[in-house]
Amino acid sequence: MTRKEVLLLLAYLEKTFPVWDWRYGGMEIWPVIKRDIFFIFFNQKENNQSTESKSSSTLIRIYNICNSFLYFLKVKFRKKGKVTTFYCGSAGHRVDFESNFINRYFFPSIQNLNKTEYIQYEYGPVLKNKNYKNEKSIIYASELYTIFNLFRRFKNQANLNLFKWDEVHSCILKRSGLDLNTYYKRLPVRLESLMVYVDISSFLIKKYQPKEIIGLCYYNNSMFAMHYMANTMGIENFDVQHGGQGSLHSMYTFTNLPNSGSNMIPKTFWCWDEVSAKHIQSWLGSQNYHHVEVYGNPWVEFQLKKFSSQEDLSNQKIILYTLQEKELEEYILEAIKLTPKEFVWWIRLHPRMLDAQAIIESQLESIGCKDKVEISKATNYPLPVLLEKSYVHLSKFSGSIIEAVLVNTPNIIIDEVGLEIYKDYVDNKDASVVLTKNTEDLLESILAIENNI
Repeated sequence: MTRKEVLLLLAYLEKTFPVWDWRYGGMEIWPVIKRDIFFIFFNQKENNQSTESKSSSTLIRIYNICNSFLYFLKVKFRKKGKVTTFYCGSAGHRVDFESNFINRYFFPSIQNLNKTEYIQYEYGPVLKNKNYKNEKSIIYASELYTIFNLFRRFKNQANLNLFKWDEVHSCILKRSGLDLNTYYKRLPVRLESLMVYVDISSFLIKKYQPKEIIGLCYYNNSMFAMHYMANTMGIENFDVQHGGQGSLHSMYTFTNLPNSGSNMIPKTFWCWDEVSAKHIQSWLGSQNYHHVEVYGNPWVEFQLKKFSSQEDLSNQKIILYTLQEKELEEYILEAIKLTPKEFVWWIRLHPRMLDAQAIIESQLESIGCKDKVEISKATNYPLPVLLEKSYVHLSKFSGSIIEAVLVNTPNIIIDEVGLEIYKDYVDNKDASVVLTKNTEDLLESILAIENNI
C-alpha cells in the first residue's frame, strides 16, 4: 500500500470503530497503536524501543542497573526547587553551535534563562562525544529507564481494553493483507515499556512542579508519556513543530477526535506558520481541549538575527538542494552539468546521511562537475541563513520547504510526496512543482524563478 492508502485506512478505522475508547489503564492508546501500525506497514523499526540492555550477561545487566540507580539517586536528591518549564527533546534536535551541542528549537529561549528556571528532558541516545551546554540542567531519560523498568516489575499491569479489536484487525487484514496477530500478542509488553516512561515523567513532574512542558516529536514513547502526565495533572503542554506535518504525516492527521480530546495528544500545537496551523485546525474540529497557535520557528528567527548581516556566500546565484538520499539522480546530475555559469549548486546532506558526501563527489567527478557544486559549506552553514541567501530551494519533501517560505525563498518541489504534503504552499504560490524527472523541465523552472520574483 502507498503511504496515502495506509493513512486513508487508518482514517477509516477512526471513523468506523471505537478506537478512541481503547485504554491501557488511564491512557487513551489509539494514537500509540496508530503510530505502531503505520510503521509496521513500512517495515520500519519503531524508534521508541526499550533502552534496557538486551545483553545476556548477568554482570552487564547488574552494572547497568547499578549505574541507573545511582543516576536516579543523583536526580532524586538534587536540590529540589520549582522550575518554570520542561524542555523535552533528543540529540536529533541538537546541532553543534559555538562549541556546544544545543537544542536548536529551545536554545533561543533557554540562553537567557537562569539555570534553575528550567529542566531539559533528553530522551533517546546520549552522544558521549558531544559538549552538551548547561549539562546540569539536563536529565537523561535513557539513564533512568533501566531502574524504573526494574521498579515497574513490582507493580500490577494495567487493564487493557481494546473493544472490537477483532473487527478492526479483520478490517485491516481484508483491506491490506497485514496480519497484526504478533503485534497484538506483544502489545502489553510494549505498553508496559511506555508505562516506564510514564513513571519517569510522574517522578520528575512531582519533583520539579513545572508550569509548562514544551516538547518535540510528541509521538516518541517518552513524549507520549510526558504529555499524558501533563494532561492528567493539568499542566500546560506544547508540541513544537519540527518539520512538515501535513496530510501525509500519520501523527498530525486524525479523524473523529472526541469532544474532550485525547490525553495522549499535546494540548497545544506550536506551529511555524499559518498554513501548518490551518492543517492542524482542520482535524482538531469542534473538540474543546486541544488547540493550535502560530508562534514561529525559534531557530530560524534566532539565526537570521545573528547571521543574516554577514556577507554573501557566493558571487553566483545559489541553487540549494536539501538532499534526503545518499546519491544524486541522473537528471539532477545532468541539470548540474547544463546549469548556466551564473549559478552554483549547493547540496546540503541529510544529518543522518553525512557519509553520502564521498558518493556524491564521485558522481560529480565522473561528469566533470565537481567544481560546480559546494557540499561541505552547504551542509555545515546555518540552514535558515543559507535558505535566505539562496536563489531557489529544491527538495523532495523536507521540512526545509516551510523554512524557505519563512524567509521568502522560492521552492521547487521535485517529488509527489512533497506535493501532497505541501499542496497548500503550492496553491499559495510559495512553491512550484516539477515531477517529470526531466532535466529540461527542471532547468526551465529554475530559470523562470527570476521572472516570478
